[in-house]
Parts: sequence; C-alpha cells; structure tokens
Amino acid sequence: MGGKEELLLARLRQEMLCQRGFLFEWVPVCLAFGIGAYFAVRFEPSVLMLAVIGCLSLICLAVMSKANEAFGPV
Repeated sequence: MGGKEELLLARLRQEMLCQRGFLFEWVPVCLAFGIGAYFAVRFEPSVLMLAVIGCLSLICLAVMSKANEAFGPV
C-alpha cells in the first residue's frame, strides 16, 4: 500500500470512530434500500443466488469481526 491509500484508510477509520453511536439511525434506511432492491428485481432470485449472497454476508461478518474498533459493531 502506498502513502495515499494509507492516508485514505486512516481518514476513513477516523470518520467511522466519530460516527460511533450515530449509525443506528441508518438501519431503517438500509432496510428500506434492501426491500426496494428486492422488489425492483423482475424475477425471483434462485436458490444459488441466495446461497451466494448468504455466503458473502458470512464472509463480510467474519472479516468485520477481525477488524479494529472503527469498523466493528457498536
């Protein structure tokens, strides 16, 4: 990683730490986005697609559990 990427990551980490405790209000927005995306799809998602999305979600949870305090759950 170069200096520019490290600086960007440090800035993102600092912003996430400043937002701790205030991100809960975004839960309804994210839920509404997910519901809207589901109904916008013109076909019923296949079992394979749902399995892939579930696996990606588990991978994201595993990565975030190893992340530092800035990107971890509140």
